[in-house]
Amino acid sequence: MSQNTLESIWLNLQQLDFLKSSNQLEALIKM
Repeated sequence: MSQNTLESIWLNLQQLDFLKSSNQLEALIKM
């Protein structure tokens, strides 16, 4: 794999983590 591919995968993973944590925050706020 090229460096670019690894970087894009890493960025996608970080975005997924951010979405998950923000979704959890929204769920907590709605409770």
